[in-house]
Amino acid sequence: MFRNASEPVLAIFPLLMAIVLMLVTGEPWLLIMGVVSVCSFGTRLIGFIATVFVTLLFALAHFPPAHLTTKGDFFPSLQTALFGGAALVIFTMIRYAMLLPTKADDRMRFAAAIVDNMPTMGWSLNSKGEYTYTNQAVQDYVTGNKRRTDLDDWKNAIPLVHPEDVEQTFGRLVECLASGEDFVTDCRIQRHDGSYRWFHAVARAARGAKGDITGWYGTSVDIHEQKLVEQALRESERELRQLVDAIPALIWCATPEGEPSYANKQVTAFAGIVIGDLEVPNKTRLREALELTVHPDDRVRVSDAMMRSFSTGTSFAEIYRLRRHDGVFRWVDSRLAALRDDTGKITRWYGALIDIDESKQAEEALRASERQLQLLVDTVPVMVWCASPSGVPTYTNRRLSDYTGIRVGDFNQAGLELSQPIDLLVHPDDRERFRRALAESFASGKPFTLRYRLKRHDGPYRWTDSRSEPLSDGDGRLLQWYTVITDIEDETRMQEELRSAHEQLASASKAASLSELTASIAHEVNQPLASIVASSQACEHWLKADPPNTKRAMANVGRIVRDANLAADTIRRIRALFQANSEARTSVSIKELVLEVCRLMEDELAANAIQLRTGLDSGLPSVMGHRVQLQQVLVNLIRNGIDAMKQVPPEKRVLEIGSRYDAGNRISVEVRDQGSGMEDPYMIFEAFYSTKRNGKGIGLAICRSIIEAHDGEIRAEKGENGGAVFTFTLPINNPVQGGSGDTSTAGLQ
Repeated sequence: MFRNASEPVLAIFPLLMAIVLMLVTGEPWLLIMGVVSVCSFGTRLIGFIATVFVTLLFALAHFPPAHLTTKGDFFPSLQTALFGGAALVIFTMIRYAMLLPTKADDRMRFAAAIVDNMPTMGWSLNSKGEYTYTNQAVQDYVTGNKRRTDLDDWKNAIPLVHPEDVEQTFGRLVECLASGEDFVTDCRIQRHDGSYRWFHAVARAARGAKGDITGWYGTSVDIHEQKLVEQALRESERELRQLVDAIPALIWCATPEGEPSYANKQVTAFAGIVIGDLEVPNKTRLREALELTVHPDDRVRVSDAMMRSFSTGTSFAEIYRLRRHDGVFRWVDSRLAALRDDTGKITRWYGALIDIDESKQAEEALRASERQLQLLVDTVPVMVWCASPSGVPTYTNRRLSDYTGIRVGDFNQAGLELSQPIDLLVHPDDRERFRRALAESFASGKPFTLRYRLKRHDGPYRWTDSRSEPLSDGDGRLLQWYTVITDIEDETRMQEELRSAHEQLASASKAASLSELTASIAHEVNQPLASIVASSQACEHWLKADPPNTKRAMANVGRIVRDANLAADTIRRIRALFQANSEARTSVSIKELVLEVCRLMEDELAANAIQLRTGLDSGLPSVMGHRVQLQQVLVNLIRNGIDAMKQVPPEKRVLEIGSRYDAGNRISVEVRDQGSGMEDPYMIFEAFYSTKRNGKGIGLAICRSIIEAHDGEIRAEKGENGGAVFTFTLPINNPVQGGSGDTSTAGLQ
């Protein structure tokens, strides 16, 4: 195989010329030049064949065929053999000479071996940009080592470059071919399997003696993995930047000298400044940033601490107020730490600021609340002390400290145990009882209450009431004991004095009760006795008449007997109220009872010019009760109505008494007057409460006692048109439907 298409022509042409010269001159020895030519360009086999061929031509040209067949003539054969041997010797010598390498050839072969075996793709261009050489790495990458490809022009390499990289790659190559600048670019080149890989291409121009470009020599280094790493690194850096920007904190970094070099978006959004905006003549970025953002009251402290950290390499941690973009200062927690290399040298400073304004305000509010609570605990009119779960005192409020003259710190400094303050403060007679109750409570976790005498700072023991409660967590573990002590010395003395007063009052009450009982009896008996006196005087008057009116006198005697019996019944009834046993109840008709009382009171009604109107239901059943007691209730209610209307004009003095069947199998009796009314309908039935100037407040109280003793109810109401309405209800034996009413009018004008 020839190195190129021109080599066979160069090898055959000298041989043909030698044959032509031989024919022209007739000198066969000129064929030896063809042997030299063929041996110079052919391989060993071709040279040997050419030598044999030329030798045959020599024999044919130098000797006619007749000479070759002449017997005994060895000269032609000898000449032919001599020619062939000479040709063979020449061929051998030329081949040997060709195999002897020169220094230039060695360098060329050494350089070619280096270029072909480089782990990168090597290539060269002429001054026009045409490929003159590509090493084996190019062939292996492009063809997969299956065939050799020739890239005559750089434009033939365009299909091998990734479409996205064609413009910048070959655009730069054209610029470099024109300017002679070094060609440097990164691009993706297609491999024989169709995939693309990143390469870093570098080419430099070779210049002649005159400085003109004679060619270009370049390499393309596979940087695909590096590119992937760079892309991953950029992606990681992008994600990290996004993460840093998204962190709810102000992140910034500085050079080893402390100059700010980066700040995340949170810093810009919060402070409204950019690192690049901090370039001020005669000021560092850090100093400008501190003056713009830090509160004037905190600036010196923060600046000194930060400069000290930069100079010593120690971490920085401060809480101060930072100016927001709207001019509002907010509290931040600022931290700054150094990043060091393997030698311990600081390579960068990283800082973080966290907005703690809300927590700071909450802390201030909590501190104020604690102060308020402390003030409250110290000023409440009780003594407070706290203890650990084991019973060791941990806190006493100011009132307890002032009371006893001892503070918790005094115990802690002296190393005293709980038993020692007990010995110092609790009365000897109460000490063991107090110790036992406290120990049982601490052991069981149950609260305790105890009264004992506590020593005051000025010496005397005073009675106190102590209450202790435990505080536990959600799991039931005891966390703290809280105890409240109240000075009850004055209360105890008051109780003693009150007890003595009660004893004296009890003695006085006995006398008062006897007096009130006497007043009650006098009140109840007064009316019958007054009637007896009036009837006696009338009887005496009728007997002294001339002639004596015995008929009227006998009528008054009957009234005297009746009133005397009523007085006796009243006394007997009052005695029954204070005895365990009582009289037997009888069946009483309400209608008859009302009419009977009205007859008894007709004289008094007439004397006071009061009209009596009754509305009594005739079909009402009887009730079980004490007839005299029920008469007394009606008499009291009628008499109260008479007294209430004494100041009313005579034409308006009307007293109404009605009865009706009420719901719940009860009979209701109502007494209505047109008097001045009452202020408090609820207090009027209380004992000793009276709306009259000379009233004793006994009558209505007795009425309520009588009605309630009959399982009934009594109430008082203000009338719609003035006056008062008294209503009492009594249970009946046999439920019936209400009958027709009976209305009558009685009165004296």
